[in-house]
Amino acid sequence: MKSCRPKAYILALSLRPKLFDKFNDVKERLLRNGFKNRLIAFETLIRDCKASINMSIPKCNDFLKYGRWLNINEFVFIKKGKTGADLEKEIKSYLGKWYTSRRTIDKLFRFRRDTHYASINLGGIGPQRYGACCVVFDLSNWTPYYTCYGGDSIRACFDSKGNKVLADDAILEHFGVGQDVYQIATVRHKRYLREKKPGINISELQAILESTDSLIEFHHHGSVIREHIAQVIMSHAQITHYWELAERSSAKPKPWPQEYDVVPFFLEMIKLLDFYNIPLILKEG
Repeated sequence: MKSCRPKAYILALSLRPKLFDKFNDVKERLLRNGFKNRLIAFETLIRDCKASINMSIPKCNDFLKYGRWLNINEFVFIKKGKTGADLEKEIKSYLGKWYTSRRTIDKLFRFRRDTHYASINLGGIGPQRYGACCVVFDLSNWTPYYTCYGGDSIRACFDSKGNKVLADDAILEHFGVGQDVYQIATVRHKRYLREKKPGINISELQAILESTDSLIEFHHHGSVIREHIAQVIMSHAQITHYWELAERSSAKPKPWPQEYDVVPFFLEMIKLLDFYNIPLILKEG
């Protein structure tokens, strides 16, 4: 019977022996040098990780209303209704200088057109560079054929001008099946694990793994739908600010100043989360 496993997953599976050799080497060095407790604590926290996608409030609302999170291929296809070379031309226009980088990674990792990028989440507000709403997914919806990468694959493999800075073999060293995220994260953050202090601070680890410079990617090969959402996390300070704006705007006649532009989107998001029974969690950060 023909396998339904994505080619990306099959590739990641073939790389597993090299990954485990590297992981075991890092692990043995950590144990030999007295970092057993930090390694155990790190593993415990990573074991409970989830996947998340950060997005703006308007994009979160679109996701909630229409029920699907669209990657660039799907978004341009639906928006422009084009296929083949015409579709690719439009995608290139949207991605700009990052087009070659993204397509290079897609080809190297054997990603399908329906592959969606997410990042590891340990309960924090996620990489805010990509948006204020951290939409969190339960990984059980993505098993068994998801993959992961030790870093933001674009920022880690290309410079700010889009020039490739790592050879293919060096890039693939950090690519693995989703279930091996602990091994990927250990190799990626071995320097952090070698710090001479007991235990792991969860807030500190959240800040490291959820920043754009040191995150761990997840890749879901298939549709990402509203029913996959476990919760939405936002900054407590941001929510407080938006709520104060909403209360002040109710007493102000229109047209409103520009600072109030976010208010209708924010109030719509609150209603949509309530309608779909999705918890909104507030976090410091």
